[in-house]
Amino acid sequence: MGGAQRVLWEVLKSIDQTKYDCRVALNGTGEFLETLRDARISVLNLPLGKYHSARKTLPDVARLGGRTLACTLQLILQGQRRPWDMVWANGPRTFMTGVLVGLATGTPVVWHLHRIFTSKSEIFWLLIFSRWVQRIISCSEAAAAPFLASQRRLESKIRILYNPHPDWDWAPSTKRSSGLRAEYNLTNENYLFGTLGRITPFKGQKEFLYAAARVITQYSNARFFVIGSPAPTDLTDIGYQAELRELVGNFGLEQRVFFLPHQSNVREYIESMDAVVTPSIGPEALPQTLIEAMYLAKPVIAPAQGGALEMIRDSVTGLLYATADVEALSIKMQDLVRRPQLGVQLGLQARENTLKQFSRSKFQQNIREEILSCLNRTQPFRS
Repeated sequence: MGGAQRVLWEVLKSIDQTKYDCRVALNGTGEFLETLRDARISVLNLPLGKYHSARKTLPDVARLGGRTLACTLQLILQGQRRPWDMVWANGPRTFMTGVLVGLATGTPVVWHLHRIFTSKSEIFWLLIFSRWVQRIISCSEAAAAPFLASQRRLESKIRILYNPHPDWDWAPSTKRSSGLRAEYNLTNENYLFGTLGRITPFKGQKEFLYAAARVITQYSNARFFVIGSPAPTDLTDIGYQAELRELVGNFGLEQRVFFLPHQSNVREYIESMDAVVTPSIGPEALPQTLIEAMYLAKPVIAPAQGGALEMIRDSVTGLLYATADVEALSIKMQDLVRRPQLGVQLGLQARENTLKQFSRSKFQQNIREEILSCLNRTQPFRS
């Protein structure tokens, strides 16, 4: 599951399923669909379609318009059989559909922001549609900033609710996880860096590899894991993955850099790392990988931008570097290899802060309060 899907799952877990009838409309198949079915949550197929990553083409825009109308009509018809009491739109491709369904059925609409919008055209259209939205839940101040900068009136609608930390059991340990070390014939002398996420240019795996090449010149014991997969139908992502593998060959790092496909059990892989890096070249709203790594007391390195600035105090709960500055990133990585105790201290302080800032109980309580506030009533609603 992607970060937004995992947060939607946390929203659903915050709701008492014995009192509330939740229906999730989504596109395609995969882990999230199976998770919902296992939980006996009703699932509707929503024909959202597939689009290019990053900048959208004109055909993408035209296709989105047509599919938005198709999705709207389908949900309106579904609502005639079992009326909606609320529409919760979990991503930008569903925001306009949510508003149109809300207008047609007279139900409140909630947008949940999981990313930072930088496109002026996207912000323009979203601001127009936002007038018919009752609440905008933002996962960080950084995600809300573009909206507030354009229209201060939205202050009354926006709520900042940080995503919750995982519900994993955890206990401090001086032992290093042996999973990946045994699989790749590595020892405790090796220092493992990992980056986890979709293989796409925005995530900055190329910058991670350039920094790795610099680290290796000083510390031959360092090893690097790139964990993730490209979108299976996105040619840009697929080409980017090929470029990454070629780069490793050009650097002569075949025995020091390892590629793993997308993993469902991310905990196992984060625990195997000595440090986790999120080298994104653009601002992220609230990287889920950072929350998970910090919860597991792993030292993290991230660019000083977006939601990372709300999550990390530099040299206290993690390390920050100037965005896309490969040299600066490599220096931070070398600091951790040279001073392993620094990583231990950063990790423990990160975990302590994560338990407070990304509290599960606080998130669940706030979600329930916002839902009831939007409905303006206290009895259960149908969906």
